[in-house]
Amino acid sequence: MSIIKFKADLLILPISDHKLKLIENPIITVKTIRRKSIILDISNKGQPNVHFKNGIIIPPFIDLHFHWHQDLISTKDKGDLLAWLKKQVFPQEEKYKNTNFAKKDALRFSKKLLQVGTLGGGCFSSNFRKATEFAFNYFQGDFFIGNTLMDQNVSKALISSHEKIIEDTKYLADKYPSGFALTPRFAISTSPELLAKLNVKNQHYKFIQTHLAENIEEVILTNKLYNKNYAEVYQKMGLLSPKTILAHAIYLSKEEWATLKKYDVILAHCPTSNAPTKELGLDSGLFNYKTADNYKIRWGLASDIGGGPYLSMFDVITSFAKHQKTTLTHGLYRATVNNHKLLDLPPPLTVGSLANFLIVPFYKYRSGEDLLRKIVAPGLKNRKMFNNLVTATIYNGKIYDNKNKIS
Repeated sequence: MSIIKFKADLLILPISDHKLKLIENPIITVKTIRRKSIILDISNKGQPNVHFKNGIIIPPFIDLHFHWHQDLISTKDKGDLLAWLKKQVFPQEEKYKNTNFAKKDALRFSKKLLQVGTLGGGCFSSNFRKATEFAFNYFQGDFFIGNTLMDQNVSKALISSHEKIIEDTKYLADKYPSGFALTPRFAISTSPELLAKLNVKNQHYKFIQTHLAENIEEVILTNKLYNKNYAEVYQKMGLLSPKTILAHAIYLSKEEWATLKKYDVILAHCPTSNAPTKELGLDSGLFNYKTADNYKIRWGLASDIGGGPYLSMFDVITSFAKHQKTTLTHGLYRATVNNHKLLDLPPPLTVGSLANFLIVPFYKYRSGEDLLRKIVAPGLKNRKMFNNLVTATIYNGKIYDNKNKIS
């Protein structure tokens, strides 16, 4: 057993959409036993072993929805969703059939997750089983990962037989039961027949994740294929539940909102992915979080890398505040404490939780919101800098000093 005390100039803990808790000169006492580092105390007492001078402690980010194997094309010009999938995404995803390429890129991306301070989330992985195993083995944190299920309307190289998809899905679900998420791409590419063979309604996956109503053309095509509204398609497929994460949810009818409420689903809002093409997004539209709140539907923020251009949740938070005309406080809560709750993770920076937290630079401030504006300011001048705002990531008590900048 060992005891370590971490000190910084300030601790920021989001309490709600509108409130931050600020603790000056915090000292976090951490006990490590049997390879687990647990927070014993948060106070101003004792002598620190590690002092992050001119630093602020914040909770780690939880990215509710992203595609790790699209990261290498995330900053390229995109255009319309369906055309982008055909021209850029499918050819990129085909590369992960190569085991050496997949392994190398999973290692690269695992380091990037640590550098931007993302320690959990909902991750779409390759349909190729070995690439998905690399993600499970290398990503450090509480990630819920699934092989993307596709048996129609994608490139020929990405389509597998039902037997192969079922074999891979069962293998991954059995090998990684605490982190496996059933991951149909979306209704256009995943048939009801495949999901029926997977017996989704009678399985108990940790989470189910897919896309919903991101783009008008996508919605029209889905309605044409199934002669039902989008939410009803997923209802009939047995995909809706309190453990279902639906990304985007932009173009919904009142009936669909009511269906989502009935099944108590989780929605992932992806502001940088939905943003205009001049901001390197897909120009999909704007998620109506106020309607979600009115229906009391749970939702959180996500990068949607590579629809979103940058992995940093600071970039996502800033885009959210800009396009939704709200505060950075609102965004920070929805990217940290809120998302821990949505994924049934222990609340961060509390006694008894794992010693996971981030360090960012300290600035003199008038209020919490003023301080957040100063923290993200370098990214407003040069958007690539969002990926470099976290100076250190502490995961399970171990310090990852983020000296190697991300381009």
